[in-house]
Amino acid sequence: MNDHLHTVYLFLLIFFCGELSQAQSFMGEMPILPPARKSKEVRPERVGVGGNLLFLQYSGDVDDGATFPDGKTAWLASGNVIAQLRMVNLPEEIASIHLRGTVGYYPMRASASTYAFKDYAFGADLSIYAEFFSNSIIRPHISGGFGIMHFDPQAYGLTPAMAKEWEQFRGSGTMTNTVPLGFGLTWSVGSFDIYYQFIKAITFTDNLDGWSANVNDNFQHISIGVLYFP
Repeated sequence: MNDHLHTVYLFLLIFFCGELSQAQSFMGEMPILPPARKSKEVRPERVGVGGNLLFLQYSGDVDDGATFPDGKTAWLASGNVIAQLRMVNLPEEIASIHLRGTVGYYPMRASASTYAFKDYAFGADLSIYAEFFSNSIIRPHISGGFGIMHFDPQAYGLTPAMAKEWEQFRGSGTMTNTVPLGFGLTWSVGSFDIYYQFIKAITFTDNLDGWSANVNDNFQHISIGVLYFP
């Protein structure tokens, strides 16, 4: 009986060794696969500079439907100069956070049957700019920041009666802080980013239009811009 068991054990050992040898030979013939590549960010550069073309519309007393019910505003063209600095990457390339500085010219104009104004303002702001899906060519973004603006509203076309009334409601400030809040899309092409965005700029003055009615004025603009990343 023991001789039979020894024979079975010997047969199983020879069979196992043969199968192991064939498996090792097969594994040696298999190509070694390279490690999986981590997805790369489309825009890894830290610094970008550029500018945009924007179309701006004022919002305030002349278009509020109460003080001047027939007030009409216009979309006016202008431009900005922009510099951007990458600050931090969020895990798994979900998003990247940037610091964006903007210097620009912000014209405003509106008119009603009894009052009209024009204002040529200059401002600068610094915003935190968050760009999502860093490994995609087209990426959505949001931004929010803080800035300062100089403005000097000029009323025109006033009747004598309105000129007297304007002296009672005319504001005196020519400087204000701003809070620009925006969103948009960015598209990468080579060393350039082309972006579209909408920004609503909240201000802390009621004198953008030269008429003070205890309700702060503001403005919004849409823009198309280009950033170059050397």
